[in-house]
Amino acid sequence: MTAPNPQSLQREHVVITGGGSGVGAEIAHSFAQAGAAVTILGRRLESLKEVAEDIGALAFSANATDRALLDAALERVRDAQV
Repeated sequence: MTAPNPQSLQREHVVITGGGSGVGAEIAHSFAQAGAAVTILGRRLESLKEVAEDIGALAFSANATDRALLDAALERVRDAQV
């Protein structure tokens, strides 16, 4: 995967579901390297915390298949934006 252009992401905030492992974690790393502020969501908070610490991201536990839980998590993301 080619990293996004850093010039276009310096003022952007991306939210990635499934960011605690696998493809989601790799996407989070790429966006962080490109200069974006990154928030990762997922079901396993410990995995999320590890990735977040590595890349300087915010991490919140959320299940993307449950609309009410996802909406609550996104509200926390909006409240915590840097």
